[in-house]
Amino acid sequence: MKKAILSLIVLLFLSQVSAFAVSSAYYRDNPLRLKQGETFDFYMVLQNSAGSDTDTLKANILSGSEVLEITDSSKIYSVPAGEKTKVNLRANIPTDAKIGRVYPISLELITVSEGKSGEFGFGSAIGQNFEIVVTRAD
Repeated sequence: MKKAILSLIVLLFLSQVSAFAVSSAYYRDNPLRLKQGETFDFYMVLQNSAGSDTDTLKANILSGSEVLEITDSSKIYSVPAGEKTKVNLRANIPTDAKIGRVYPISLELITVSEGKSGEFGFGSAIGQNFEIVVTRAD
């Protein structure tokens, strides 16, 4: 009986599967290198690669907010099935930042579900980690 109930639960949630991915020009082995006092605008791409539903994601900066900000007016992103959406970012390096300083950056993207009263929902999250390295301003 327990196996039958578990199987039914799994089948119900399989239709709710979403798969999203995050891509960026900067990642753990490819840091963003910026000069003292430099401001740099760039973006990450969110892609909804599975299912037929729109994924709604919330972006959070977990570490590095002293030099990185999300510049979009909302931190909530809708990504239709098979589509891509940009998360716009801005890095601001202080003019007095020490040459060679490394700022670890960690971003998190969490699925946001529009749950109805009494429903139980599952969410997922993915992280994007990279470093910003300060170089000499010439």
